[in-house]
Amino acid sequence: MKPILLIILIILTNIGFGQKFGKEQSDCAGAVVFYDSITGAINIPKGHGFKMEIKGHDIRNPYFFTKEHNTLWIKLVFTKDAKFEFFIRPDLPNEDYDFSIFKINGDNYCDSIATNKILPVRSNICQKKPEENSVTGLKEGYNNYFAAAGESPSFSAPLLALAGEEYYLIIDGPYGTIGGFQFETIYSETIEEDTVAIIEIPEVKEPLPKIHISAVDQTGAKIANLSLKIKGARSSDSIYNNNLGDWTIENARKLTRYNITLTCKGYEQETFNYFHKINGDSTLIFTLKKLTIGSKLKFEHISFVGDKATILPSSMGDLILLTSFLQENPHIKVEIGGHVNGKGRNKRIYKELSKERAKAIVDYLINKNINPTQLTYVGYGNSKIIHKKALSERQSKENRRVEVIVTSIE
Repeated sequence: MKPILLIILIILTNIGFGQKFGKEQSDCAGAVVFYDSITGAINIPKGHGFKMEIKGHDIRNPYFFTKEHNTLWIKLVFTKDAKFEFFIRPDLPNEDYDFSIFKINGDNYCDSIATNKILPVRSNICQKKPEENSVTGLKEGYNNYFAAAGESPSFSAPLLALAGEEYYLIIDGPYGTIGGFQFETIYSETIEEDTVAIIEIPEVKEPLPKIHISAVDQTGAKIANLSLKIKGARSSDSIYNNNLGDWTIENARKLTRYNITLTCKGYEQETFNYFHKINGDSTLIFTLKKLTIGSKLKFEHISFVGDKATILPSSMGDLILLTSFLQENPHIKVEIGGHVNGKGRNKRIYKELSKERAKAIVDYLINKNINPTQLTYVGYGNSKIIHKKALSERQSKENRRVEVIVTSIE
């Protein structure tokens, strides 16, 4: 049995036709759909549509352009296993086109892109090369998955797609789109010759589905030495890391909801909710913010009994996370600020109660072997109340809170 490589080469010209898209196709939710290959001479709409999904990235980030300028979103559905290559050939050699490709995993995936919770599987943001007609795309012979702005390769590695997989391709024209471009697709699949030979195929045990978890900073740089805590994991889940900060949940079941908290020295602690909707592997890449003086840390479930400095049992989860955060960051100092659910002017009794509440948290942390020199506490009374007229017990609990603010980084 000999494999035969079937190559389908689609070279598109703009003679007689060209595909023009509107503002809706400049948004992920309005992506135009193609199956297996992209057809037609293409003109990108002006602007970023109704919503700018990609924005706020450093120019050195190899995964994303800094923001959307003039964009077209394409949803590409593969009906067969394929090696996918393509070429974007501008009609005008001085025009510049960048692109990123995302593998779709689950519903509301556009929201995940907009909140920087995932990275693309391919991208190319190199500067235009008019001497080479500024052609870019995915091309055999290139091993780089990404290419940052500047003197990077014009092409990235081909995409190996499986039947049933879906991808979002966003193409951006940062300096305007006077002309369009020709899209040339090389779509390769393997087929086999007919044969009368009978071959027994041994039973192959399906690998356990995995969720791969990692994090990057706001420039897109990989974060190493990542600590992770998970709620929602089952006893059958196997959770481990590779000693470089990448984590894996093995035997992840479909329709399982995970609460994932990421901690790393020098970064704000973040908690994310993830609903695993598929029977298969998934890759989650989260973005963490670097710690700065004044960073307000998110521990929103530390609260107290009314009119007392008694910590509610429901606070224990956040207190454990706060303890692990301070253990990971012994080089910082924080202020524990106490607050009350008091009405009217900021009375002395309010200030005293809020100070007692802040001290209760400090005492808890010291009892967990946190260095006292890392901690200060202050009572704000009701001067920074969230809900001036609390209408529910939930709002009252949010007023009876503490806030943790970074005051020093050594």
